[in-house]
Amino acid sequence: MIVVPNVGLLRLLNAMLGLYSPGALQVALFVGNYTPTHADTEATYTAMEATFAGYSRYTPSPWAAAYMVFNQATAYAAPRTWTVTASGGTDIVYGYFVLDAAGGLLWVSLEAQGPLPMRNAGDSYTCTPGLAYASQN
Repeated sequence: MIVVPNVGLLRLLNAMLGLYSPGALQVALFVGNYTPTHADTEATYTAMEATFAGYSRYTPSPWAAAYMVFNQATAYAAPRTWTVTASGGTDIVYGYFVLDAAGGLLWVSLEAQGPLPMRNAGDSYTCTPGLAYASQN
């Protein structure tokens, strides 16, 4: 489930209008058992960002060109795999969030397969960041 919170809606619309440049996007993982809402901000997710050994945010590049499916424009970045490098952590990944270059929240995605433990060396998680736009009419 992808949610674009209100702050992200404003940033994305302003980007489409040429009034804002998001810069290089950053993808980060969140570990809180939390359902995204439209009232969320970047602080909501940075407070529960993953900390397991071997974790860091990444800048997806390249993004594939958007394509149309059933009147919905969709785009994905190349998949990214994170791997725990040392046991002993307590993280359980619930999804990912996407930030602009300045750290502003754009959108959030819950992991479709459910929460994934990232506690032991060798545990891994792969995500393919994406976003879709569709007209309401």
